[in-house]
Amino acid sequence: LVAEVIKIVYSAWMISDTLSEGTTLPDRLKYLVLTSRKMLVLAMIYGAMNILSFISLRNISAGMFTIFAQCKILTTAACSTIILQRKYSWTKWRALIALMLGVLLFSEPIWGDPDKHKAVEGGNAFLGTAAVLIEVTLSGFASIYFEKVIKTDPLQLNIWERNFLATCGQ
Repeated sequence: LVAEVIKIVYSAWMISDTLSEGTTLPDRLKYLVLTSRKMLVLAMIYGAMNILSFISLRNISAGMFTIFAQCKILTTAACSTIILQRKYSWTKWRALIALMLGVLLFSEPIWGDPDKHKAVEGGNAFLGTAAVLIEVTLSGFASIYFEKVIKTDPLQLNIWERNFLATCGQ
């Protein structure tokens, strides 16, 4: 919560530096909040991702969570293919998979040690795994959704205004 408050205050301060002549900060922030439907979707996704992370970490070990989190690379690429109609060559797909496998090999001390990936006491491994996989998919979608909003939004808000809106929604 403290981090969110810091983000809101800092973003508002940065917005105040970019105001045009005759515009007050409260008026600009009010305008941003009233026109923030697209960023509200993103804020709700981030909120859901935080909840899913807590659910997964209560049900699987941090080591297993980290291993499953490596799928973000592939989900982001898949979402960019679907949403933005980007075309990736087989070479790029193989490179993404190799990168993911390289990270998995680097994290071998986590998954190679049976003590580090024991099920959390009283946890449900299926629920934890499902939660982290949904969180990873939402992460990939959120990244590409944010990129699409920035590129296609007629308002052309700057990054501090978008950050302010995303933080307000959380």
